[in-house]
Amino acid sequence: MGLQYGDLPTGDTIVLVPLRSFDDAKSRLADLLDSSQRQMLMRFMTEKVLRAAHELPVWLVTNNDGVNRWARGLGFACLDVGVDGLNKAISVACDAAAATGASRVIVAHADLPYASDLRVANGAGVVVVPDRKGSGTNVMSLPCNAGFVFSYGANSLVRHRAEATRLGLDFTEITDEALAWDVDDPSDVPLELFDARTPAQAKPTSMHTNLSTPESALAIGAHPDDIEFGCGATLAKWSQAGSKVHMVIITNGSKGTWDTNANINELVQRRQNEQLAAALKLGVRGEVIFLDNQDGELNHNVEGRAALSCIIRQLKPDVVLGHDPWKRWRLHPDHRAAGWLTIDAVVAARDPHYHREQNLAHHRPQALLLFECEEPNLCEVAEESHVEAKVAALLAHESQFESTMAIDESDDGSQEAAFRQRILNETSTQGQVVGAEHAEAFRLIDPSS
Repeated sequence: MGLQYGDLPTGDTIVLVPLRSFDDAKSRLADLLDSSQRQMLMRFMTEKVLRAAHELPVWLVTNNDGVNRWARGLGFACLDVGVDGLNKAISVACDAAAATGASRVIVAHADLPYASDLRVANGAGVVVVPDRKGSGTNVMSLPCNAGFVFSYGANSLVRHRAEATRLGLDFTEITDEALAWDVDDPSDVPLELFDARTPAQAKPTSMHTNLSTPESALAIGAHPDDIEFGCGATLAKWSQAGSKVHMVIITNGSKGTWDTNANINELVQRRQNEQLAAALKLGVRGEVIFLDNQDGELNHNVEGRAALSCIIRQLKPDVVLGHDPWKRWRLHPDHRAAGWLTIDAVVAARDPHYHREQNLAHHRPQALLLFECEEPNLCEVAEESHVEAKVAALLAHESQFESTMAIDESDDGSQEAAFRQRILNETSTQGQVVGAEHAEAFRLIDPSS
């Protein structure tokens, strides 16, 4: 038995969530979902269960490296029990919890898509939330030093009740519709829960992996550093492979500081310099264009569309990348406006009767990639070196350390290291969708549509 990542959280009651792997999860759903979709479904449900522990310490019980990496990226601890089989794994984890001083454990299956609060099962003796059929044990709370023999599998409820009786423990069944819903058959899959998730939790859909390396690409961001956050590793990968990458920064970044006494003209120049330095970190060999619109006042209008479509027609990129304007509850108005302008500019650039005053030949990119998207259908797999280039590019934006990266002037290096780990965790989480160490997720749109 050994801990894989970080220190295990402790407490009087510890939540145990066993999970073998994502790779072979829910094979009985193969008629409804392909392998990648089943993995995405399993990740979604597992995170629901982990977060349903609320303030209780929670351990993901597994000996699978992929599960460990995924959980680490979300900030959860894993216990590598070093044994196979659900019953043995839970028994070992229960003993480990007792060794930390815990008096009880709550054992919850990882396939509970509606899980909201595991604390309802906490009580005295053995407390069980059965499945909807009244035969399985979806959630069980019990003393962790009672010598309880676990017996999961078909009709486990009867066996667990008998075990509680053998040990002289009270046995209580709780009805909880949210925790009673597990996923065994295609009819159990609650697809309505998947329509607005982060890349690692996205709605099961046809997932593509890697475009052909484009000869040229154009990334469009609302502010300096937006491009690096959204697609820095992808641009580093393409640049390394020989792509000519261009960047357009739509606003001047003049609102990007918490310093109330900042000299705005100096800030604008500093942010441009930082953007140029960041481009070099990514290996960008193309143009870096600053449109100098007022930060915080960007509008989705014909003038803005014309400016971007002109650049697309001049540079003739194979791929255009930009913000996803459809992302719900997006707070920053410039990100929304930049996304709409990018999409509209691709349409305007491709069709010859838009902006004929430009006297430029129309150009149709082969692909449009939207970053920060809710429902990705493409993952660009990246090597760790590409992610390190992304981190280096982001760290070139020193003016944003305090407001965006949680790095202050007194940092001894630990805050910068934490930011680096944050980016690695994000790309690792997105990579798990396609079984890769690292990736960036996008919504791929065909500009001919």
